[in-house]
Amino acid sequence: MTGLRDRKKQQVRTNILTAAQEIFLQDGYANTTIKKIAERCEIGVGTVYNYFASKGELFLAIFFDAMPEYLAEGQRVLDQAEQYDPVSGTLELLTIYTRPFEDYPKALWREIMGVSFGNIEESKLILSGFMDLDTRFLEQMTALIERYRERGMLPPDFQVAVAAECIYGSLMMLFMRYFYMEEYTMEQAFEGFRQTLDFLFRDRRPSEER
Repeated sequence: MTGLRDRKKQQVRTNILTAAQEIFLQDGYANTTIKKIAERCEIGVGTVYNYFASKGELFLAIFFDAMPEYLAEGQRVLDQAEQYDPVSGTLELLTIYTRPFEDYPKALWREIMGVSFGNIEESKLILSGFMDLDTRFLEQMTALIERYRERGMLPPDFQVAVAAECIYGSLMMLFMRYFYMEEYTMEQAFEGFRQTLDFLFRDRRPSEER
């Protein structure tokens, strides 16, 4: 009985997340309500709150549920680091973690950015959640660059942590441009990011290998 009950609870949770994702895409963040989500699932509003304390928590859950998949794919890039040069490997890792950016319209992301930097409790929740996701990405990015250094593809004194922070900062700038410039494409963002990586990694091999 316990197993059946747990499966039913998991199915309700999945249904809530699916409905929420559909409504976020359809109506945007501000116009999405717990009531709309409950009606789409044909359950009570209170039932939704039994699973998620707020709309912000619900939005974050959509991404956190996919995190094990992202981490596993990122680990695959780390395990196969020798198959890539530093630029290609970094771009491969980036491709994994930027997938959600193209799954949602720019207008929705602009709403989320606005909420994230607001001054309400939900703002703190969303900003903290995305910072956690960013930390996971940065950890794998740092580990990847370190592998290139260990394998002699970067010099022994290459400052891995500094490079990872520079990459992260450049990434944030390019994606803010992507979110707020309607004509700016993901392809342009990646090209800008490739140029940043070329600058960071160009001629950084040990001198005897150049």
